[in-house]
Amino acid sequence: MKNIVIIGGGLGGLTSGALLAKAGYSVTLLEQHTIVGGCATTFKRKGGFTCEVGLHEMDGVFSDPTIKTIFETLDVYKNIEFIKPNEFFKVHSKFGDFIMPDGVEDAQKSLIQKFPDENQAIEKYFEIIFSILKSFEKLSNIKWYHYLLFPFLFAPILKYKNKTTTQVLDELTDNEELKLILNANVQYYDDSPDTLSFLLHGVAQSSYYQGGGYFIKGGSYKLSEYLAEVIKQNGGKIMTKATVIKATNNSVSYSHKNEETTLNADIIISNISPQDTYKLFDIAYSEKMQIAESMTTIYIGFSKNLQEVYGKGCIFKFYL
Repeated sequence: MKNIVIIGGGLGGLTSGALLAKAGYSVTLLEQHTIVGGCATTFKRKGGFTCEVGLHEMDGVFSDPTIKTIFETLDVYKNIEFIKPNEFFKVHSKFGDFIMPDGVEDAQKSLIQKFPDENQAIEKYFEIIFSILKSFEKLSNIKWYHYLLFPFLFAPILKYKNKTTTQVLDELTDNEELKLILNANVQYYDDSPDTLSFLLHGVAQSSYYQGGGYFIKGGSYKLSEYLAEVIKQNGGKIMTKATVIKATNNSVSYSHKNEETTLNADIIISNISPQDTYKLFDIAYSEKMQIAESMTTIYIGFSKNLQEVYGKGCIFKFYL
């Protein structure tokens, strides 16, 4: 039986750990926080409020073939309830209000009704983002000979690989309100459309339009907790408050309660940043990345149910 050590207990580490443990591997997951889950966690505040750390809505729950296969293998659908909101999002800005519905056809229809003069730009936008999504889906099953035809088979990836979201939207339209709506949830992926890769924008947005977004009933930590339980039920171990110190090709050393322990590993999986991973293995990291601007999240609790006050379309993002 091969020993697997996973560094980092975010959803990536938990999912790989659950799949490997269920497949019969010996899994040990190391997480420096007091709980697993990463951004898929929640915290409580006075007044009975449960706040999401990051994963407010999940895409591809029933439409993405990879997610479906993983969730079916791990019996996620039988143990976690996914709730579909009434719409994708609502934008409130100086231009007015707009509700973006789920579904490609409904989204296009609503946009064209609001912007009849931008019909061509709207259709082109959806054509582009779905061509990008299909190209990345094909990449998951690529064979060696496909590389010979890469410029033809994966043309959308090459065409937009160096373009930002701002650049592409500017090429499509001059309508500032339309551009704002199409990129309303930029904060989920980046801090500015001027630096956000359009490839990332295209894959993420098309996935939401295609299958809709889903809220995990009880909060995202329910999914993290369940995946952790799958690991443990299949003989795996999860160590929290474990700070990884260094790693080699076949071992991982970590500190827990001021004691250093070294684990032998046949396979090491890292679910932390590339920079930190390279550092643990004492490998020079040459990638130069721009430092992101600081971002602040404000959690606001209301004494009344906003849907009862303002109606079902009350969930919105503010852009002033």
